[in-house]
Amino acid sequence: MRQLDLSNSANWVLKHEFNVVAMTAQMANGTTVHTPISDLEVPFLLDKFIYAILIGTTKPIGAKWKFGGYLKQSVHTGLINTGSPDATTNIRQPLFLFNNNLIFLDKISASFAFSIQVPSWFTDVDATLWEYTGIDVESTEQRLDDIDTKLRQLLGY
Repeated sequence: MRQLDLSNSANWVLKHEFNVVAMTAQMANGTTVHTPISDLEVPFLLDKFIYAILIGTTKPIGAKWKFGGYLKQSVHTGLINTGSPDATTNIRQPLFLFNNNLIFLDKISASFAFSIQVPSWFTDVDATLWEYTGIDVESTEQRLDDIDTKLRQLLGY
């Protein structure tokens, strides 16, 4: 069993905040239209695997929006020599509005990036990203198996 200490606020570090307003244009008929907000990209690489994300937006009166977008993880594969993450994983995690979304990422790369894709109807978005820095250990049985394997390797068994 995995052991975490998620309820201890000292184990969470604010990593990044977004505040984006969509560009708007006044049409000839007097209506206002907005350009969809592009993906919110964390501007640096990450190396932990547990995050919390809070998404907010201005909802029109009477709207019952709950969906806040998707989180997309990107990794560097070495297939294209760009120096930045060049492949997006095929797993998109849904995010919900006005809730702390707890994100558990697979340990597929030592460092990675991720972005948040918000719905096209959002005219603004506020997003806060926290990183979990507390304990993260697997079960005692798994750790004992790992220790036993290492000892056997060192002793030549």
